[in-house]
Amino acid sequence: MGWVVPGAGAMVIRSTLSEGSGWGKGWSGRPCRGRTDVTVAVVRSLAPLSGTGRAYHPSMPISPVLLRLVERGPVAHVVTINVDNSPQVSLAWIGIEDDELVIGTLPNQVKLRNIRRDPRVAVSMVTGARNAYGLDEYLVVYGRARLTEGGAADLLGRLARVYLGPDVRFPPMPDPPPGWVIRIAVDRIVGVGPEG
Repeated sequence: MGWVVPGAGAMVIRSTLSEGSGWGKGWSGRPCRGRTDVTVAVVRSLAPLSGTGRAYHPSMPISPVLLRLVERGPVAHVVTINVDNSPQVSLAWIGIEDDELVIGTLPNQVKLRNIRRDPRVAVSMVTGARNAYGLDEYLVVYGRARLTEGGAADLLGRLARVYLGPDVRFPPMPDPPPGWVIRIAVDRIVGVGPEG
């Protein structure tokens, strides 16, 4: 497993992930796109939230590995929890602001209603690299989301430069609604990387 996160008390992330955009040789010695191996370790403790009886989940610092992946513009699979406890999955563009993952949405979608009721989310992304068995490497971020009203059109405009191109105007409408920004504080990261 490329990313290892232990149980209660502290979270440790140990990872090796490809970076860069050129072609190179991976850990297996075979050519692959964007390979330079990097190992990162992050430790963050969970502290009780004063007076609530619940654990406070501070946002883990965004690791350089996650930052490099998000900067390349992977499509994110965002999982929220429906009223009946079934998973709800949608695809989204994703960015990073203030050590949180951010997603912009203009209409009031199911994922927003789900987050208002239950903030637990999971976000998965494929890294673009393959392991020695030819399987795609991926990263999954588990966290807690909060919504801020407004700012979605500006965020989507910035993300469109990564996902669609530098000269794209997005959203493609004259006066987009303010929408919502989903802000995800990272609790833990898992996935399959070059060591897996």
